[in-house]
Amino acid sequence: MSKNKKITNADFIDGIKPIFQEIISESGWIAGPTNKGTILFTTPLLNKYLPKNGSKNWLNHESFTFSIFYDKNIYLISKILPGNSNTRKILSGALSNIKSLKQPKTNQVWVNHILLNTNLSISDFANKNKSQIKTILKNNLQKITAEVNKVEAAILMHKKELKNLLPHPDTYYILHRAQKLKLRIIKTKPAIRELTTAA
Repeated sequence: MSKNKKITNADFIDGIKPIFQEIISESGWIAGPTNKGTILFTTPLLNKYLPKNGSKNWLNHESFTFSIFYDKNIYLISKILPGNSNTRKILSGALSNIKSLKQPKTNQVWVNHILLNTNLSISDFANKNKSQIKTILKNNLQKITAEVNKVEAAILMHKKELKNLLPHPDTYYILHRAQKLKLRIIKTKPAIRELTTAA
């Protein structure tokens, strides 16, 4: 990564995104939708238990995500996304029980908790090749993993409540039709589910 070229915060994150996504995959996490200037991901358990009833503006109607973003340093944050008010209330309550978390940055749409400041800045990656950048990022993986696990555990304490909430209408329609027609869901894809006749 060149030290001489002036780049924006979003350009920097997008520059290291492919490398970070490799680390996400190697860690067993799930990469989220591609957004400029941020790296989104979740865990398999959160993907399983969190209802897909977020805003239609999100590809898979996610209600929650982890995010890597840059503002002088690289930060790990959690994001409660726009969508179902009951889901947002449960998630906010779950995260409020984590004593180490500071008061979230919030508005009417987003609820963001800063989980970790890695203290990594653009200068740490200047004139580094892909292998060197990956090593720098992986050196911080243990701290990132600890925060992800802490949040995941807090949310999963409410998995029964969350499991009972309806998904977004688009997703619900597919599931409802499957039940009505006695079809069996065989595979989950990013935006739609395949159906087949139950045996």
